[in-house]
Amino acid sequence: MKSLIPALVLLASTVAAGATPRAYVETFDGPARPYFLTDPLRTNPTSAWKITQDKGAATFENQTDPSALTYVTIALAPYGGAGLYEATNGADIEVVVASDETAKGAAGVVVNLKPTPSDNHYVFFGIGPGGTFKCLEKVGGKLSALKQDTHPAIKRSGPNTLSTVHDGDAISFKVNGTVVYTMHPASTTKPNLVGLAAFGQGRYSFDQLTVREDEHGPRFGGSIPIFAPSSPATSKAPQPSLCTLKPMDEGHQLAVYTAVSPARLSTVGFDSGIQPTGLVDLEVEAGATPLSLVLTQVGSVIWRLGGATERIGRVDVIGRMDVPFSDGQNVGVIGVPADKVNFVLADDCPRFDVQRDQFHLLREAGKLGALLKTKPVTPQAIDKLMFGRRIPSGEVLPLVPVAALPPPGLDALAWTNALLRYPGGYEAVPVAGIVSPKTPIASDLLPSEFGMAQLIGEGKAELVDSGSTLHILAPIARLPVIIGPERYRMILAPDVPAPEGIPKEACVLRDGSGEVIQNAMACNN
Repeated sequence: MKSLIPALVLLASTVAAGATPRAYVETFDGPARPYFLTDPLRTNPTSAWKITQDKGAATFENQTDPSALTYVTIALAPYGGAGLYEATNGADIEVVVASDETAKGAAGVVVNLKPTPSDNHYVFFGIGPGGTFKCLEKVGGKLSALKQDTHPAIKRSGPNTLSTVHDGDAISFKVNGTVVYTMHPASTTKPNLVGLAAFGQGRYSFDQLTVREDEHGPRFGGSIPIFAPSSPATSKAPQPSLCTLKPMDEGHQLAVYTAVSPARLSTVGFDSGIQPTGLVDLEVEAGATPLSLVLTQVGSVIWRLGGATERIGRVDVIGRMDVPFSDGQNVGVIGVPADKVNFVLADDCPRFDVQRDQFHLLREAGKLGALLKTKPVTPQAIDKLMFGRRIPSGEVLPLVPVAALPPPGLDALAWTNALLRYPGGYEAVPVAGIVSPKTPIASDLLPSEFGMAQLIGEGKAELVDSGSTLHILAPIARLPVIIGPERYRMILAPDVPAPEGIPKEACVLRDGSGEVIQNAMACNN
């Protein structure tokens, strides 16, 4: 298929003269990719849809669910050429769509899109079989049909060119150059991004995609800043980034992952071994393209790489994002040589917090792309519902449930409490081979509530007050650290000395006297 890169260059140069809105053109030529422009392809095994990007087209396929709708957001577009990505707020979109002979649904675009879960709204317009079209709108959690009809401009077989035109608060949908439907969105809250979408059973393909910026200026509250150097109005000169991320090597494929609430803990930790440290697996799939990984995390995490690790060209670890970077290097990497791992320290490096809104992720993705000088990719999250992911596809490594009954010598109630927080249990990890800016330490006390189960099983402690208080009955080397909303009071028996290295998060009292040994605020709460 003929590349449209020369057209992209021409459009960019036209914009400089101020005559034509800038545009981004995507032909889907080149090798298969695990992401769609800037967003990862959805690989949820429970979804009816399979989305691929290869062989000159993007393909959406659903052979099981006649009412399923899916879309992939085109949140960023390099209107100005490589190196600067901007939000598609208020953009118009044009794409060539086609479907196979078994298709019963419709393929097309979403506009006026706000992809956040709390306020997800969009307008879908798609072309179906036999010259039909369908327009749906989602507002306030409800998907409604606005129009379903036929039109002579739509080819009954073969590909059709679908495009949108904004005019004030009206959106017109054109097929092969003819307006077939015009509507006014019910919701005008920003943002109003664009994307490709499909509805119902069938196999649908997309090609010759053009995303064109709004020629009339920002709509519905303005555009979304993604990444730009300091403005002369607020700074005498743009300040260079202190982030030590270097441009990505040519020919490498970028994959970005962030770990939040890991399902499983490691018996190895940092900071004298007292912090519970998550263990996250990344299984590298076979392939010829070298990979560059960017990893971020909340809390202490050990990333364990396996599989075809010879594909890994570089690993950038951007510290923790829940504390200042100078304190946030309780992270480690297993499975690749130390000379391939870079631990980034600067506070102005991208931080991906998947619990925040979509635009935080877009801004950080744009910032990361500018630093690496490549197309930005939003991260794929790893949480307590999985052990990790396969890379670069992002396929989930499913969680393997741990036995409900504890191993011999561990308390059953504390074990159950531990599994509620860490359903993957814990794993003994050898210290040797962990690449980290800190010294990894193997602990003789199991992490988090598993450590409570161990102390109780050894007869050194007991749970009282309906399980909310850990009563320490005998001298112990240290207390287990409990991170998160479920905190425990820890009461020392009168003759038990305070252990060394009490974690700052712990509420520790003396039995009988009520003396606060540490963290009076936590004890009061």
